[in-house]
Amino acid sequence: MICLGSSNLSIYFMAKSLKKLEDDDLLVAAFTAMQTNQYMLAVQHFKEVLRRDPGDPFAHLEMAKCYFSVDDPDKAVACVKKVFTHAKQDPTLWLQLANVCQYIRQYSLAIKALKEAELIAEFRQVSLVRQAEIYELSNKLTEAETALEKIKNSETQASLAIHAKLLKRRENYKEAAGVLEELISKANKDNVVFISSLQYELASVYDKHGHFTKAAEALEKAKSFHRGTDAYKIAERGRSGVTNILSGLCKQLDDTTLERWKNEAENVSSNLSNSHKHSFLLGHPRSGTTLIEQVLDAHPEVISADETFMFHNTVWMPTVLKNDQTETHFSELLNNLTKNPIRIARREYKLHWERSVLSKLSGSPSLLLDKNPALTTRLAVIARFFPDAPIVFALRDPRDVVISSYMQPVGVNDWSINWLTIEEAVDYYCFTMQMWLDIRHKLVNPWIEVKYEDCVSDFEGQAKRVTQHLGLEWSQSQEDVQQHISKKAVFSPTYADVGKAVYSSSVARWKNYKELLNPHLDKLMPFIKEFGYEL
Repeated sequence: MICLGSSNLSIYFMAKSLKKLEDDDLLVAAFTAMQTNQYMLAVQHFKEVLRRDPGDPFAHLEMAKCYFSVDDPDKAVACVKKVFTHAKQDPTLWLQLANVCQYIRQYSLAIKALKEAELIAEFRQVSLVRQAEIYELSNKLTEAETALEKIKNSETQASLAIHAKLLKRRENYKEAAGVLEELISKANKDNVVFISSLQYELASVYDKHGHFTKAAEALEKAKSFHRGTDAYKIAERGRSGVTNILSGLCKQLDDTTLERWKNEAENVSSNLSNSHKHSFLLGHPRSGTTLIEQVLDAHPEVISADETFMFHNTVWMPTVLKNDQTETHFSELLNNLTKNPIRIARREYKLHWERSVLSKLSGSPSLLLDKNPALTTRLAVIARFFPDAPIVFALRDPRDVVISSYMQPVGVNDWSINWLTIEEAVDYYCFTMQMWLDIRHKLVNPWIEVKYEDCVSDFEGQAKRVTQHLGLEWSQSQEDVQQHISKKAVFSPTYADVGKAVYSSSVARWKNYKELLNPHLDKLMPFIKEFGYEL
């Protein structure tokens, strides 16, 4: 692995002509650009690699990742399709190709590559396990079980882990727990990532089977592997950087400033071609955003983007990078923006939508819904660049949100680090939701709150209310959300629950984990009261 932490190294390579770089330096520069989110710069480097060696398939694969990261799936797919040609001459590429296809969310292409790998004796077992994994992610449980059946007599730890997940999906909780417990007891103790994933899965099985104390114990073991690691320390620095930029930002804003921002955005947008209306679906993770998204996406006039990097790449990162080049506070930078950067960001955001989402459609919906809980802490930035965009904000009992977030299987980055302890989960909830309380009644954006519990008791009524808020008439196609979901890939971490009917067992789920929450209830109490939940 190349160390990519030196900005001086990146500047040095960028200053030199690509054609003058040695082959090794060219690759170092390419991966440096990727690691620092300069994806199109990385593409230029990989193109130079291909100019020198047109037969290099790995340059195409890395370019595919870059194009995916800048919301250009068509070019990403074009890159991986070139590697399909290479793989026919070099079968060792099939598994690597499948990995990248899965990374860029092209599950059908990943399965196609794995089917080819299955024909090669030495790759057959790995290929079938990977097929089962992708089928499960795609909610195609029968196909996943069929893939595992082919290697029933030569099972591996990886195949047994997926088998346990499928048993859980089929509600065979006792058998799933038995498989996972045995796997954990036999796993190589040095393979902490694998053991952590098994403990997460076991916690989920225990929870669904009603063994809540065991579930809490398994969760603690799963998360303990990640704390204090180098990756954790890096993620902690990243989290602190974002927190420092955003803390107090929404509270500092006043009505006059937000109104001025709206007028400035309207002046800019009048010079742009705006054929679509934008809207944001926000809320703390595990508050019901995916449920709301699916019923809105079923409307013929709506198309949703499910937790993409579009806003991050076109609005957030350019603004943050601009702030790094000045001595001003981030709030001052937002307030002092001229028309040009606002125009550029709105245009780039629109182009990313057209490239990554709308290019796949035969029709042309009138409303684009950006569903992304990660953007909730960027409320002030949304208000600056898109004060005309309606906001749908998902609410849920704070105690249920914290417990559900804490129970999610996460690795380590500056986003997921917030759920590695129950205390961090509580603190991040308070940080996020305080932003909403600080800004909601000052927003010029039209906004509406939707409670998860109200959706459980009257799903259609709440769905109609949200649809009306977005200026649309209720559509008959929204009445059968499960039918709509069955035709669409879901990339949310809650993919396994999305296709199910709305269920009440997730309401007041926190009561099963009162001992975990009790030490932190004082922090949550203001939000419990503010959002009208029972004490």
